Amino acid sequence: MSDGKIRYYGPEIKAAMPGPTRGRSYVLEYNPTDCNTRAWVVCYDLCGKVNRVHPKQINGQEIRCNHYPLTAREQGL
Repeated sequence: MSDGKIRYYGPEIKAAMPGPTRGRSYVLEYNPTDCNTRAWVVCYDLCGKVNRVHPKQINGQEIRCNHYPLTAREQGL
C-alpha cells in the first residue's frame, strides 16, 4: 500500500446461504513502521465489491464490535 502497510488476504469462503453476499475473506494488515497488526473479515457482494467489514483483532487482541454497515440482527430487526 502507499503508506507502507502490507495486507494479506485469505481465500474467499462462499456464503452459507444465498443472498446479497457471495462470500468472505479474512484480512491481516501489518504495519512494518510500528509492527502493529489489524485483522478483519470482508464480505463481498455478487459483483465482487466489498459490502461489509467486521473488525476482529488489533495487535493480536480480539475485539468485539459490530459489522460496518450493521447487519439486520445488530440493528434489532
